[in-house]
Amino acid sequence: KDEQSLSAKADLETLLAKPLELPTPKVLSPVDALPEISSEVSFLNEVYEGRHVVYILDVGDYILQGEGAAQRFEKMKDAVLSSLVTLSPNSYFNLVLYWNLRETSALGKTILKANRDNVKYAIDWITGLGSSIEDLKENRNQFVP
Repeated sequence: KDEQSLSAKADLETLLAKPLELPTPKVLSPVDALPEISSEVSFLNEVYEGRHVVYILDVGDYILQGEGAAQRFEKMKDAVLSSLVTLSPNSYFNLVLYWNLRETSALGKTILKANRDNVKYAIDWITGLGSSIEDLKENRNQFVP
């Protein structure tokens, strides 16, 4: 019986895998402080401190009347677009279009997080305004995200 149990134990020993040597742990280097999240808004080559911005764009019919008016309107739209694309995802914004001193349309009911979708909605709305009085009248309050 002893011989049989010794033989079974020896067979069992051959079936077991030899344990692997445990690796020596390495000390990790300290984590650098995370960069501070941007809290600046850039507009017309100026940088302003803050994370909240509301763009207010005059889109009255008169904005496109007169010589050079269409070019000035395009420059105005480009300035807003340039600022929008530089917003940090940590920023908040809204876009308000007004005309006739009392009619308005806004991108949102409140200030919006400057995430990719909201910024894209604003860009689409601004670029969809067109450059003629007829386009402007039709598209200034037609935005639906």
